[in-house]
Amino acid sequence: MRKNVKKICRNVYFDFNGHKVVIDDETNDLNYNEVLLLDYMLKNENTILDKRTLIKIGWPENVVTESSLNKSINRIRSIFESKKSVKIETITGKGYVLRIVENRALDFIYNKNFSIVIYAISFLLVASALYIYLTIPSNDYYMSDDYHYIEFNESDYNKRVILPNDQSLPPYILSKIEENKCDCTFLYITTVGKKYDQLSVYDPKNNDVVNFVFMEGEGK
Repeated sequence: MRKNVKKICRNVYFDFNGHKVVIDDETNDLNYNEVLLLDYMLKNENTILDKRTLIKIGWPENVVTESSLNKSINRIRSIFESKKSVKIETITGKGYVLRIVENRALDFIYNKNFSIVIYAISFLLVASALYIYLTIPSNDYYMSDDYHYIEFNESDYNKRVILPNDQSLPPYILSKIEENKCDCTFLYITTVGKKYDQLSVYDPKNNDVVNFVFMEGEGK
């Protein structure tokens, strides 16, 4: 990947020199003004940017009206419609702000009361998933006295789900697995008391790990 390609979030890349945004291998072309605007907004993430500044950034050698800015912002917004993690908000009377709501653990359903515990467990689960992925035989469903795995051979993707022997996959976990379009290994675990469930996803193609946390009463 070229030097001026910036990873915005999982499977979303901004190619400054190529004038494009790539989302899940789909290329979205940008014009020069949109490139300048998006680059500036990414460098000033979570900062409210007034319209006058954005016009100067997007059209450094031209005088344009706010309608040109609004058109370009809406165009950039439309590109990210399929990714809920990237948003451009309108701040009435002030301007715009770009937010990347996906945290760097990715698609994480956040609850402050459990944040420290969840991060610690996430680290352990990720380490376990990587170890299991690299060591267990692909044709053996029995792993140990504690874990087994299930294979889903879809038309386009092969998925392996690792889970404790005394647990099964609830519908909301199956739905989340189906949403991930990749040849991935999943690790599912429920905490004692079922206060929250966690699904860790390892994508070997992108060498990326995603953690989904479902608090009690959320997404179930």
